[in-house]
Amino acid sequence: MNENVFTKREMDIINEIKKAKSRKIITDALCISINTLDKHLHSIHLKTKTHSVAELMNWLYNGKA
Repeated sequence: MNENVFTKREMDIINEIKKAKSRKIITDALCISINTLDKHLHSIHLKTKTHSVAELMNWLYNGKA
């Protein structure tokens, strides 16, 4: 999957996830609510066909993003 498929905000979240940041730290750093983070994560999971952050991490570190 190409990075161009992700929005800028989704890429911000993906970059924070790659740094193993917690949900609380991500929401604080990006000044977004937990609900907003959940909506972005849902979109990211749909695009990557993953169902958890663990699967997403595996997807990310296998050179897909």
